Amino acid sequence: MITTHYPDADHHVLLNAAFPPAVHAALTAQARRAAQTPERFLELAVHRALAEHTDQETDRLDRVVRQLLAHTSPGYLLSAVGQALTRLPESPTP
Repeated sequence: MITTHYPDADHHVLLNAAFPPAVHAALTAQARRAAQTPERFLELAVHRALAEHTDQETDRLDRVVRQLLAHTSPGYLLSAVGQALTRLPESPTP
C-alpha cells in the first residue's frame, strides 16, 4: 500500500492499494453486491475500521483512567499527564 503524507485539494489523504487478482476479484464482487464501486466499497470499509479502532481505543483509555483514579486523585493524575505530555514523545505503544 502506498499513501500520501499530505492531503489533496479536498483534504483527503490518498491511498493506493494494489491487491492480488483473487483479492481484487472478491472486492469487486462484494462491491457489486453492495451496489458500489470497488473504490467506494473499500473507502467505507476503511472508515468503518478506523471508527471501530477509535471506539476501542477510547474504551481502553477510559478503563485505564478509571484504574488510575482508583489509586490517586484527579488532580494528581492531571498533573502527571501534563508532565508526561511536556516530555519528548517516545514511540507509542500499541
